Amino acid sequence: MRLFSQTLKPASVLLALALFISTPIGCGDKHKSLDGVYQSGGGPINLTIKDHKATINIGGETKTYDYKVEGNKLIVVNPQEGNLEFTINDDGTLTSPFGTLSKSPT
Repeated sequence: MRLFSQTLKPASVLLALALFISTPIGCGDKHKSLDGVYQSGGGPINLTIKDHKATINIGGETKTYDYKVEGNKLIVVNPQEGNLEFTINDDGTLTSPFGTLSKSPT
């Protein structure tokens, strides 16, 4: 019985460690909390985050891209023209080269 308990103990530690590593930090999906339509205050840009895609409308021209979140940065991936980076502010607004975008109420 002693051999079984010595073998079981390291196995249970490894299992617990594997579960901890595979569990996302923080509950909830960061991408889901970003979902919505963001608009600049009177500016020509809006950004829609939905279904893990970013749709940008600048002056009537609309394009959809992939995006990623790194820390407090929302990075719209644009291989042709270069990525567009937004800072995710504590109040939920996004700061961009075009100014600050606020999430529209739904």
